[in-house]
Amino acid sequence: MKRSFKTELFFSFLFIALITLLLSGSFLISAVQQKTEYDYEKKSAQQLQEAEEVLERFFGKTEQIIKGILNDKRITESLHETDSWAVKKAYNRLFSLAVTEVTRDPAVFRVYDESGRCVLSTAEADQMESLPVYWGILKEAMTHPDQVILHNATYEVNSKDAAIYMAQAMVSDDSCIGFVIADISDRKLEEILKEIHAGESEMVVLDEFWEEIYSTETAGQIDLASVLHRQKFYGTQETRKEDFTYYTREIPDRGLHLVIGKRDVFSDSLKRTMVLVLFALAGGALLLSFIVARILSSRLMSPLESLTEAMGKVREGDLSVQMNSSRPDEFGQLARDFDDMTKALDVYVKLRSKQQQELSDSNIAMMQAQLNPHFLYNTLDSIKWIAKANHVPELATLSSSLAKILRASISADIFVPLSDEISLVNYYVDIQRIRFSDKFSFDAEVPMELEDVIVPKLILQPIVENAIVHGLKDREDGYIFLNVYEQDKRLIIDVEDNGCGMDEDMLQTLNERDREKLKGHIGFYNVDTIIRLHYGLNYGLHARNLKEGGVRVTVELPVRRAENMITEDQNAENSGDR
Repeated sequence: MKRSFKTELFFSFLFIALITLLLSGSFLISAVQQKTEYDYEKKSAQQLQEAEEVLERFFGKTEQIIKGILNDKRITESLHETDSWAVKKAYNRLFSLAVTEVTRDPAVFRVYDESGRCVLSTAEADQMESLPVYWGILKEAMTHPDQVILHNATYEVNSKDAAIYMAQAMVSDDSCIGFVIADISDRKLEEILKEIHAGESEMVVLDEFWEEIYSTETAGQIDLASVLHRQKFYGTQETRKEDFTYYTREIPDRGLHLVIGKRDVFSDSLKRTMVLVLFALAGGALLLSFIVARILSSRLMSPLESLTEAMGKVREGDLSVQMNSSRPDEFGQLARDFDDMTKALDVYVKLRSKQQQELSDSNIAMMQAQLNPHFLYNTLDSIKWIAKANHVPELATLSSSLAKILRASISADIFVPLSDEISLVNYYVDIQRIRFSDKFSFDAEVPMELEDVIVPKLILQPIVENAIVHGLKDREDGYIFLNVYEQDKRLIIDVEDNGCGMDEDMLQTLNERDREKLKGHIGFYNVDTIIRLHYGLNYGLHARNLKEGGVRVTVELPVRRAENMITEDQNAENSGDR
C-alpha cells in the first residue's frame, strides 16, 4: 500500500468513510444530547440566580425587621415587664414592625429573654415555648452578637413547622439581654420559590453542611438531598438521581446551597430514530468517498510527476527550468512558487558571483592603492633627505611607521579590531606630519568599549589621506579629528577636517553612491565598495561640508565583535556544507 500514492489515497478515503459510518451517529446523538443538557443547564442557572435573588430580598427584609426590633426601646424594655398594658404595647409595636407584605404569614417573629423564654410572638395561639441558650440558634447568636445568624431549624428541638431560623442577640452594656428570632416555614419558602420552578422542576435548599432545609414534594420522595450530601462529603461525582439531572448554586453569604433537579427528556426511542437516519446517511457517504477517491488520485498524480521531473533538472544544475502551470488550485500555486524559486536562485547565483568578483577586485585595488609607487617614492625620498641633511630621529619614525603600514597591507586578515585600524591611521599620520612639516594636527577619540569592534582592514587610511592631501593642501594650521561612537546599534566613524571642503558634485556623487563616477576616486570607491559588499546597502560612506569650513566624512558599520564574527562564519560554513 505505501508503494503507491494512488492506493494509499483510495484506502484513506475508504477508511474515512468507515470511521464516519461508525462515529457519526454516536457523535451527533451526543451533540444533540449535550445541546439539550446545555439548554437545561443554562435555564437552570437562570432559575437558580432568580431564586437566589428572591431569597436575598426576603432575607434582607427579614434582617431589617430583626434589627428594627432590636433597636426598639419599647420591645427591649418589655423583656422583664409584668404590666399587661406595657406588654400589650410591646406586642403592638412588634406587629407593626414585623408584619409586612414580604414577611406576612407564615413567617413568625419571636422575642426571647436572656434565659431563652419566649416573651413576645407574632404567631396566633403561640404556646410561647422556650429555647435552650447553651446550644443551637440562641447559643450561636450569643457567640456572634453583631451578626444575624441563619440556621437550619430542623436541628432545633422546638422547631415545629420552621425550616429556617434567623436570629440576633440583644446586647446592652456588652451583655446579652435577649434574642430576636424569625421562624421561616416550609410554606413560606414554597411561597417564595414556587414561581421560580413553576412545577417543571424540583428544588431543594441545603444548609452549609449540605443538610436539607426545604425540598419540593418529588425531590423529597427521591431523597435528592442525600445524593448531594454523599457527593459533597464522600467524594462521589453523581449528577443524576433516577430520571433527574440536578444543578447547584451556592449563596456564600448565607451558607446556603440551592439545587434544581430537572427530569430528563432525551428518550431511548429518539436515540434509535436518530441512529437509523444517520446510518443511512453514512452509507451514502461511503459510496461518494469511493468515487471521489478514484477521481482525486488520478488528478493529484499529474502535477506531482511534473514537479518531480523539474526538480530533477534543478538538481543537475539547470536553473532555467520552468513548469508554467495554469492550474488555479494549490498545485498551480506550488508550480508558480517553484518557477519563482528557480528564477530567484538563478539571479542569486549570478549576483553572488558578481559580488565575489567585485570584492576580489576591490581588495586588490585597495592593496595597490596602499602600495602606490608615488606614495612610496615620496616617503622614501623624505627619509633620504632628512637622513642626509639633518641626521634627526624622524628617520626612525618614518621607517617604523612605513614598515607597519606595509605589513598590515600585505597581511591575510580581512577584518581587524578597530584599535588596530586606528593604530594604522596614526602610523600614516606620523609619516605625513613629517612630510608636511607639521602643518596639520590630528586627534582621535575612541571609547574603550568600542576598541574591540571588528572592521574591514584599511578603510580609514584612504579617508584620512584624502583629508590631508586634498582638504588641507593650502592650510598652514590644518586639523583633522577622528571621532568614533555608537548610535542605534551602528558604529559611526566621523573624519572631520578644517580644510577647503569638498566640491558639491563630488559630495552628490559620494552620497548618491554612484559607483561609476566614484571609480575616479579610488580611496572612496574602494572603501564604499568593500563596506557595501560585506554589510549590504544600508552601510557605507556619506559626507557633508561644514558651515565653519572643511568636510565631515562619515563611515557607518554594524557593531560586530570577534565572537559574533566566529558564529557567523560557522553558520556560513554549515550552510555551504548543506
